[in-house]
Amino acid sequence: MLWLLALPVVLLAFIAGLGIGVVREGPALLVALVAGAGVLLPAAGLVAPLREHRQAALPVVAALWSGALVVLFPVYFPDERDDALAAGGAVLGAAFGLEAAPELARKVDAALPASRGRAPAMPVPASPATAPAPPLPSTARTGAMDSVVLPYEGSGATLSVPVALQGRRGQEVEVSMIFDTGATLTTLDRSTLRLLGVDVPDDAPRISFQTANGERTSALVMVDRLWLGGLPVDGVTIGVCEPCANDTDVGLLGLNVSRRFLVTVDQARQELILEPRGSAADAAGDVRYWVEVESRATRWPDGRMEVDVTVENRAPRPIGTVDVEIACGESFVARVSDVAVGGTASTRIALPPGTSCDGYTVAVTDGAWAR
Repeated sequence: MLWLLALPVVLLAFIAGLGIGVVREGPALLVALVAGAGVLLPAAGLVAPLREHRQAALPVVAALWSGALVVLFPVYFPDERDDALAAGGAVLGAAFGLEAAPELARKVDAALPASRGRAPAMPVPASPATAPAPPLPSTARTGAMDSVVLPYEGSGATLSVPVALQGRRGQEVEVSMIFDTGATLTTLDRSTLRLLGVDVPDDAPRISFQTANGERTSALVMVDRLWLGGLPVDGVTIGVCEPCANDTDVGLLGLNVSRRFLVTVDQARQELILEPRGSAADAAGDVRYWVEVESRATRWPDGRMEVDVTVENRAPRPIGTVDVEIACGESFVARVSDVAVGGTASTRIALPPGTSCDGYTVAVTDGAWAR
């Protein structure tokens, strides 16, 4: 009977511990073991001296210990208890075939002491599990000149727009995302990625970004296609970010998507008008995170200088072109073409005679996926 009374508090502490480990990208099994040990082992140690009354005291002490862990959680992880409860609940629910309920996690967190609200995180330059919002009605309408008109909710810097996503095996989901011109990368939470069949491998590229709670590190994955109304964007690089989601929006729609369009905000109608930039748009904002660039410069006795550039493709889709800038006083561009998945491709560029290049840097400036 005592364990039945203690179980809700013990389970809540376990979910919070499990969730913070998942949010911090820890291996799920290891995180579960550590969370369980953190809840039960200290309680077992505290009742060990009681001997004869140990069995009766254990559930009481476990409940008190677990309650303290939950209440003091924000002291050690400020403004992250709601995310931890949502992520832990989603992982535990998935193990039993249950659907995630992030709104319940938010309500529980709000009812607990020392709870503080937090605005969605905003990734800043360069770069689990809440459930996605219910499917949105297809309210986008097509405008002139191949433009699309999207309705939005909200005002100021927080505009929520309907977006359709497609995984590599054809899975589709309609969600709401925050249209954020201050976010370099588009982000999604893990729950949405699971619906799309997108795994987060241990060796995924990683990137650091700034949130309202400080700097975080995120794994990068790729969504096969994203639709804004009737306009598709292929090969979208995604930062896995739980704090970037909220009760209604599953992530941020960043510049690697929005820069491909001329965007007009019609505040009177609460609509975004998107016109594709056509050939002026490139996928450099997506491609750059998936390539490794190596270069070697050779100066010949006659004064000529040549630079060999090799590009490795770590993306799950082939790359059509990568433009690599070689900066040494002046800037020169080497274009590498047709880089297969997991493969490399090279090119050689001859710099003008007399170019002084004792030291130089290389950087990806443009790129496109293979069609």
